[in-house]
Amino acid sequence: MKTKPCSSCGYPMGSAKDHGLGRLSMPYCLHCTDEQGNLKDFEEIRALFGTWILKTAKTKEGAEFLAGWLMSYQPAWQKRRKATA
Repeated sequence: MKTKPCSSCGYPMGSAKDHGLGRLSMPYCLHCTDEQGNLKDFEEIRALFGTWILKTAKTKEGAEFLAGWLMSYQPAWQKRRKATA
């Protein structure tokens, strides 16, 4: 299977278990979807992504800023980036 990036956070989805609900047809990863397969709220995903980035960033605020910026270039959030530009 070809690895596809999550359309929300860019997480590499190399198998069905990486996709929301374990379905290859889902464009979002297991981290960005809820139990019903719906995309989680931007702020919730940004906070989770920020926690992951915090391992290399110096502050929580810096990590969440970077997470939001990176997410804004993913298909799920492009309209949000254009609205705030």
